[in-house]
Amino acid sequence: MTQPPSALATTTDPEDTTVHLPDRPRTPLRRRGRTASVVVALLLATLAPALPAHAADTISVSGRVTDEADQPIADLVVSISPDGGGRVLSATTASDGRFTIAAVPPGRSELSVDDDWAAEDLWRHQTWDGTAGVEAWTTFDTGTSDLTGVAFRLRPTSGFVGHAVDEHGAPLENIAWDVLEQHPDTGAWLGRQYGPLLTDEGGRMWFAADPGTTWRLCFTDSWYQPTDEGMGRWTPAVRHTDGCWDAGGGSGVALADASDISFTDVGQRVDVTVVMPTAGKALTLGYPAIVGSTDTGTTLTASPGTWGPGTVSLSYRWYTYSEAGGREQIPGATAATFTTTSAQQGMQVGVEVTGRRSGYATATRLTSLGPIGRTAPTVTSPLTITGTPAPGQTLTASHGALSPAGSSVWSEWYVNGVPAGYGTTFAVTAAHRTATVEVRARFTASGGGERLATAKVRVPGLAFTPATPTVAGTAVVGQTLTAKVGTWSPTPTTLTYQWYRGSTAISGATGKTYTLKAADRGARVKVKVTGARAGYDTASRTSASTATVKGVLVPATPTVSGTAKVGRTLTAKVGTWKPSGVTFTYRWYRNGTAISGATGKTYVVAKADRGARLHVRVTGSRSGYVSQSRSSASTAKVV
Repeated sequence: MTQPPSALATTTDPEDTTVHLPDRPRTPLRRRGRTASVVVALLLATLAPALPAHAADTISVSGRVTDEADQPIADLVVSISPDGGGRVLSATTASDGRFTIAAVPPGRSELSVDDDWAAEDLWRHQTWDGTAGVEAWTTFDTGTSDLTGVAFRLRPTSGFVGHAVDEHGAPLENIAWDVLEQHPDTGAWLGRQYGPLLTDEGGRMWFAADPGTTWRLCFTDSWYQPTDEGMGRWTPAVRHTDGCWDAGGGSGVALADASDISFTDVGQRVDVTVVMPTAGKALTLGYPAIVGSTDTGTTLTASPGTWGPGTVSLSYRWYTYSEAGGREQIPGATAATFTTTSAQQGMQVGVEVTGRRSGYATATRLTSLGPIGRTAPTVTSPLTITGTPAPGQTLTASHGALSPAGSSVWSEWYVNGVPAGYGTTFAVTAAHRTATVEVRARFTASGGGERLATAKVRVPGLAFTPATPTVAGTAVVGQTLTAKVGTWSPTPTTLTYQWYRGSTAISGATGKTYTLKAADRGARVKVKVTGARAGYDTASRTSASTATVKGVLVPATPTVSGTAKVGRTLTAKVGTWKPSGVTFTYRWYRNGTAISGATGKTYVVAKADRGARLHVRVTGSRSGYVSQSRSSASTAKVV
């Protein structure tokens, strides 16, 4: 029995990207998807109720599947369905390649063979034309008797396996990929018009390519799925650098500089790897929309959606899309708005919204509207959200009458920028407290013209009973102040702080404590405390201001000049104090005891001082500063 060629085959020449089929089979790679016909065949064959078969009403279809060398191929799905639609029946080929499908209604039908859905597209798809299998879609007339001798002779599939890995060689799951083919007339590289196309858990993708074609493969870490929209959630902590395959092994390679992947032979398989270094932490992306209409000469506005975390810098680039030219940037169109002209007639217009934040990977999302030039429907009054935005209530997307007749509207709801459902109404629950609910309505005329409008409403949260904070500590430069938050009800799960100098927020002063700086001298300081809790509106309270913050003098240690002898004069030398402008007072001491009346800068040694040691204490003062005192060293004993 013929074994299918393996997609895991590797090259023997490092400069040769053509994969030569191995002598022994290997387990084929897991595929994410399958063609719709095979999926339907398998599902309906499994789920459809068994119908009674009557010999006069049904026939059987049997045959064999082989390769071009007449070797049998096992485990392929052969399916048949009526040309006009109906129940799909299927069978799996046995080890000798044979199959039989029973209870087939006679008539015009499609009979096809394909890989099992979990395989790797190792064989080219065929349908039966009544005499042979062909690599095209066709139907045939079964006749009214059992059909035998169906013979499919399959050729191996050409294609390539791509691997997305990080800088350490670890596979990257859910990396978006695209294969692009150059337009023969315009030279534009055109990608697939379906998706999402994502790598599997092993970081791999597969694409079937015909001989005589040339492709380029690009990976982008652009798949964001904050909610389960049918494919699970996907919110990785980091993102990776986008890039296309380069035969030289480069990373971050742009499409224009990528290497070609060319196919010349049936069954040729290529294995390539793209290294995607870590680019930074992952942003939370908004879902952008273009608000406006397809009427020529109207102004379109990019609504970026909700980006995070924190403040994300957004930029815009507008494009046109056409079958011949692909995506082309509109020169100079980098604002949040764009006014269409006749130059965009017949083309879709799109906007690329790019978010940037330090430490995070730059991320981009696209959206489009069009084609431009088609007359959009009108509404007699704008889109609004009616109803009470509270748990247990229903919101309704309301608007005026549509014209012309036959126009339709499609509404999608968002909660805090994340898709949350479709339809005219939206049910508010307790989980939506404090959230912003948005509806986007797309009005479409029978001629294809479109108008997109948005409306928003906020669902209020529950209310805190907050406390007014107080400030503990001394209002002196260099001292630490502490915010005392008091008792809130209920207790916030998060408390944030902002300290103010007068009415101005102090940059970076966002902790529970704050150490007073020289810049605070002469000002009064206060703190604002903000409490947050799920389902509650945030609340803020601000403390009373402190006393005026005083500075701290930088003192010097005084010295005493003169001779410690009765009748001689001693003088206090204050040294250099900072800042300037300090005034001084003095107090002289005999053996540590203040001398009555000795409060001048100089002191005449008295008889009572004989045998004692003298020193002076200097106190410096200046408005707005805390006074400081310093004592000199003691003199020698007075003689």
